[in-house]
Amino acid sequence: MNRSLSALFATLATVGLVLAGCSPAQYVLVQSSAVETMKENAPDVTATPRYYKMISQIQSVALNAPSSCADKSAAATTGSAEGKGEVVKTRCGVEMAEIERALVRQGFTVYSWNMLNQAIAVNTNATATEVAKKLGAQLLFQVNSLERVKLSPDRDARLERNFYESNEYGDMLKPLKLEEGQIKEIKEEIGSKELKQLLSATKLGAMLDISAIDSETGQTIWFYRWSNQEDASKSVFASFLMKCHGQDCNQEEVESRDDDDKEKSSEKRSKEVETYMISGRPASEQDAIYFSLLRNITADFVKRFSSGK
Repeated sequence: MNRSLSALFATLATVGLVLAGCSPAQYVLVQSSAVETMKENAPDVTATPRYYKMISQIQSVALNAPSSCADKSAAATTGSAEGKGEVVKTRCGVEMAEIERALVRQGFTVYSWNMLNQAIAVNTNATATEVAKKLGAQLLFQVNSLERVKLSPDRDARLERNFYESNEYGDMLKPLKLEEGQIKEIKEEIGSKELKQLLSATKLGAMLDISAIDSETGQTIWFYRWSNQEDASKSVFASFLMKCHGQDCNQEEVESRDDDDKEKSSEKRSKEVETYMISGRPASEQDAIYFSLLRNITADFVKRFSSGK
């Protein structure tokens, strides 16, 4: 009898272990979010003693463009419309016009870069500074660089993960509490993919490098350089479906529902009407962002130059 009971208990223990090993898989939906905060990127400004002496007396300035600029029309540069090739374009005109406009708003008399170029073409032996002086400009702004750039700015990021009970279709069912071992396993499985999706590598930026030259002496009296990039202070999201057996978790591909499942999971209807409000938006989001950055950087340049600080 004792032998029979011992054999029965041993059999039950073995069955228990087998059943434990065959426990159903648990689907976990991981919703990851990263909140990026961009660190301050201050303009690089250098002023000489002559700048401080002259700044209160400067009323007229001239502009000299860099040797090369983006060759785009106003519509294409601002992103308001797509260029179709039929617009006659002035090289550097849009970017340089933004600098001129910002200077005029500040109260300066501005001799345009185009006027300076035409005068240099007539006076071939004269330098840009000498031509600016003949035009009546007290100061020549030499634009060394004005361009669209891709940047990888310094920024802080906070990563958050939320866990939800799910199924093979990746549905978010209800919040789920996981053991530390499972969380560690999930982090090891998706960590590198998660960071790649959440933390974008580069940002669009506008860079301005410009110096101010005294037309009387030819001395460079003030320098400005800044790369202004699009805002990185935003939240981005990524989702991952995991299949866990105990603490062993692996990423799974989300399965597609067949027609029967779609019918079961959706309400049947013969007609549906949805109303949308469609807001106007620029033809090129990237160009519109660049033009906004360009306006910000030119306004900052003029404000700092005029401040006398």
